Amino acid sequence: FDTMLEAGIMPDAMVFTNLLGAHRTAPLARLKALRAQMQAWNVPANRVFVETYLATLFRKPKSVRWSSTLDTIKALRAFDMSHWLEAADVIKDAKSKDIDLSALSKSVGWALQEMGVY
Repeated sequence: FDTMLEAGIMPDAMVFTNLLGAHRTAPLARLKALRAQMQAWNVPANRVFVETYLATLFRKPKSVRWSSTLDTIKALRAFDMSHWLEAADVIKDAKSKDIDLSALSKSVGWALQEMGVY
């Protein structure tokens, strides 16, 4: 990443999505910092970034399906309100930019609504 920046190449949503994958166990503050950097550089998010961000935020294993809103609520309850609020902010931001949300992103949004987060 640093080498790319030193060469004058600005990252895009794909680069930030891959960075998230490398930070699957990072604390919330680090994930928020990555997202803030992306926004500071005016890198637009896309569907894949939003889904990856939410999956990373809630440490969703790739092999686990959240097939219902109830499954998603159960998974989200393992985290605190700061994670829920961050997820709600990411989803609201994506919707405001007309990003077509994936099934996972929609499921997280519905779960947050059912939980009264937004």
